[in-house]
Amino acid sequence: MKPIFLLLIILTCSALLNSQTILLNDDFESYSQGPISSQNSGWTDLSNATADVTWAGGAFSACSSSDVNQAYLSFISGDNIEAGVGLNAVNGQISVEMNVSIGSGFEIKFFSTDIFYQDHYDDVQTGFNLKYIIDFEANVVNKFENGSFVNTSPIQSNFNSLENIVFSNSFGNFKLGCISVTDVTDLDNDGYYANEDCNDTNPDVNPGATEIPYDGIDNDCNPNTQDDDVDGDGYVMANDCNDNNAGINPGMAEIIYNGLDDDCNPSTIDDDLDADGYILANDCNDNNANINPGATEITYNGIDEDCNPITKDDDLDADGYVLANDCNDNDPHINPGESEIAYNGIDDDCNPFTPDDDLDGDGFILANDCDDKIAGINPGQTEITYNGFDDDCNPFTLDDDLDGDGHKIADDCDDNNASINPGEIEIAYNGIDDDCNPFTPDDDLDEDGYTVADDCDDNNSDVNPNVDEVPGNGIDDNCNGQIDEITDTNDILQKHVAVSPNPSFDYITIKSPFEIKKVELYTATGIKVTTYYDRVIDISIQPSGAYYLTISIENSDTVVRRIIIQR
Repeated sequence: MKPIFLLLIILTCSALLNSQTILLNDDFESYSQGPISSQNSGWTDLSNATADVTWAGGAFSACSSSDVNQAYLSFISGDNIEAGVGLNAVNGQISVEMNVSIGSGFEIKFFSTDIFYQDHYDDVQTGFNLKYIIDFEANVVNKFENGSFVNTSPIQSNFNSLENIVFSNSFGNFKLGCISVTDVTDLDNDGYYANEDCNDTNPDVNPGATEIPYDGIDNDCNPNTQDDDVDGDGYVMANDCNDNNAGINPGMAEIIYNGLDDDCNPSTIDDDLDADGYILANDCNDNNANINPGATEITYNGIDEDCNPITKDDDLDADGYVLANDCNDNDPHINPGESEIAYNGIDDDCNPFTPDDDLDGDGFILANDCDDKIAGINPGQTEITYNGFDDDCNPFTLDDDLDGDGHKIADDCDDNNASINPGEIEIAYNGIDDDCNPFTPDDDLDEDGYTVADDCDDNNSDVNPNVDEVPGNGIDDNCNGQIDEITDTNDILQKHVAVSPNPSFDYITIKSPFEIKKVELYTATGIKVTTYYDRVIDISIQPSGAYYLTISIENSDTVVRRIIIQR
């Protein structure tokens, strides 16, 4: 078989910087030996390089469908087959990478004006990745297999460009897949190739750098990143006092009190609008130069001149009432909320209608009124006796003890007669309670129930019209004008049983010379109430009314007496 030479034409250096597609010539496509003849007709354009390449009857996927910057070739021949790559001169680093499958060997040669590097494989190999980095600056070629460094080979310094790559299989067969040729020049060693580094001589300038505003350099190799007028408001730094805020520039209107120089004009006032030397934070009214912390407070004008709410403008005595409602704003104890303190000469509650003197409104002040709480007591009143009040405010006008005997009406049973009072001695039989003691007898001195008019001896309770005449004692016992007359037994019995006092309210006593066996108390309707066995009987618990006592004496004789109980 005749040798077949395949020429791979690489784009110019400027295009190669972007690792552009390798184009294949028509001679390669016209080669009809082996599986190469089954490839798509568009193999000269890597955008169509998606078909699988088969070799020795097996399938081989050279490139992925998204690998649009690579190409693949297949060579099967026993003769010499070479492929050439044409390339303009490039001073820097070139990367040549491919996937290789071989049967018995192949050879690679790199040409500039002459061969400056060659490599070959003689043994049977399986598929592997092969990569060469040609460094025209360091004059070396670095070889890698499957990503691992293999060796470094020097090249002569007079070679500084890659013109051709020759693949030869004159002594074997092989298949190349995914061939790529890329400019990896990085003169400033900043990690970015020359094809993407806008200044490959400055390591501080590359796509990974941060743009430094205002230095006039495209640090990040991105012309869209602002170097001046960072906030994009149309004003460069020289004219913009804050180039990080689009709302601050000479074209803006000043916004007061925001602490910003919005219009970039320090002469435009942002604070202290009244120019009194106090900014708004300290000035409670920044529109009035007479109001600020340095001013003196003027009371009662309703304005906080000194910007101090603690300084009183009104309610100076701090009692909670302003001057309009406080009749004395200098005394906290005088205001409408206070209680009027009588007789202190002060309008404590700020109400002229609340009396401070003459509280009872009788026309007499306390100095002349002995009781300023009762209008019916004053010097203009007439004394009302026995009411316990000095109605006319004159201690010499008698209200009690009108007879001047030293005893008030409560103790004096006749306050118009100085001879009748508890200090007097009772004069018997004058019909007057001289000592004001109803228990001191004035009549019936012997308390036998008969006054002197009926009792012939009022000093002997055993002598009265109710007793029986006792024969032979020489006494008119029954006051009938006869002495020692004869009487029957029943008459004697009736006359010798007496009950006193009658009426009574607490105790009664049965008087009789005979032995008392028992006493029974009956109501006026004949209902028995109780039975007693004594001469002194307690009736204090019985209701008022008329009752009958049945008195049983010796020899089973009975005497009945009617009594009155009063309450």
